[in-house]
Amino acid sequence: MKMKINLPEKNRGMLKGDMFSLKSDFFPSTENRHSLKKKICSLAGAVAAMGVMSVSSVSCTLETSDNGDLDGFWHLERVDTLATGGVCDLSEELRFWAVQRHLISIVDRGNSSNGGYFGYLSHFSHEGDRLRLYDMYINDRMVGDIKMETAEPLNVFGINALEENFRVEQLSSSRMQLSTDVLRLHFRKM
Repeated sequence: MKMKINLPEKNRGMLKGDMFSLKSDFFPSTENRHSLKKKICSLAGAVAAMGVMSVSSVSCTLETSDNGDLDGFWHLERVDTLATGGVCDLSEELRFWAVQRHLISIVDRGNSSNGGYFGYLSHFSHEGDRLRLYDMYINDRMVGDIKMETAEPLNVFGINALEENFRVEQLSSSRMQLSTDVLRLHFRKM
């Protein structure tokens, strides 16, 4: 059985018109669809271009170093005493110099009794066959880096002064040899 609803004539026209206007709002004409596609493609292109520009601007801010072969993680393997001919083999010890940018991090990974310090930091300059270490700090991230007042803790790394000047006798991608008037230090790059 069919049921028929009787609406006044004026309401019937409104309902029909509303449905018709809804249809035209939800289903745009072919001309409007092409325009909408162009807008979406333009927006997608703009978003992609902004992504590429942001990635390329990040790459422009990366810091680089001109330290050449000096950059890297160096294992201190041997220290020679020049006056006596003595040799101290450190190949089994875990003493390292990590060189990057303008800093050298000096650490003893085998020493757990270093009071919670993470090692030492030094600024450096490298010009020709000269390597100068200066501005020595205890690297302590818990309280902040502490300016060193004595070089004594650095002696086990072949550093005997708070401002140490080394001659670079050998420097390659795998080996480094430094000397002062007293010591010669032999490193292997890790």
